[in-house]
Amino acid sequence: MILLTAIILILLEGIYEGLKTRGKHIASASVEFVFLALVTSLALAFMSGRVTPFDYLDIPFWKIMFGYLFLRIGLFDLVWNLSAGKGIYYIGNTKLYDKFWGWLMQKGKVAPVLIWFVKFVLVCISIAWLLNYGQ
Repeated sequence: MILLTAIILILLEGIYEGLKTRGKHIASASVEFVFLALVTSLALAFMSGRVTPFDYLDIPFWKIMFGYLFLRIGLFDLVWNLSAGKGIYYIGNTKLYDKFWGWLMQKGKVAPVLIWFVKFVLVCISIAWLLNYGQ
């Protein structure tokens, strides 16, 4: 359930930000509404006690946090690039995260394919952690 929720949140955020960049403001606002409604609903359900805390899952909290982070690193750029109409290997230059990947490509002579492979490995690790594979 945690994995599915994380994937849905990451996909929705990437889609609405990509559509906004592309100039599709109405579609972007619609997806953003769904994203914020889901986040708000989850937060209210958790605070009201309707959602059980993480203790019952037998997944350490650090695995949940890093699993989400790795999943976001692996999926967000792909979804954003496709939604914004950019190429799959497009790396921006505004956010610190993008500047790091750009620096790695220029100074480290790292090919974009290798960066996507690292992201793929991070997604695999996060799926294993969020499913609590191997405990």
